[in-house]
Amino acid sequence: MRYATRLVVPRCVFIGACSLAGPGSAAPAKVLTDANINARILAASTAEIRYAALALATSQDARVLACTTMVTIDHDAINRAVLALVTGRSITPADNQRAIDLHDAAETQRRLFRALAGGAFDSAYIFQ
Repeated sequence: MRYATRLVVPRCVFIGACSLAGPGSAAPAKVLTDANINARILAASTAEIRYAALALATSQDARVLACTTMVTIDHDAINRAVLALVTGRSITPADNQRAIDLHDAAETQRRLFRALAGGAFDSAYIFQ
């Protein structure tokens, strides 16, 4: 089966991607660099690929496996696009607290997924 390649940026990339001070806050807005933002995108996208790999190894539901395949293809395309962009602009993705937090949260979620099986796993994976 051939899948069309499309670039889909997940919602989680944009949620909190630009960390600015809240309304009424006296703190100055944090300035994010391209390197920081790209590290966040890669962290979120890589987490989705790792969840999908776990789902491929765990699920037996054809619908979940089809979804997992699309997730893997889409997020691999995102990672390749980001890496092409940063390479072309001589940017090195720089770890930052939000990227590290995304990685840590993804590892916690993977541990939770590993404790599940069957329909419980499938539901948790699809509705994450």
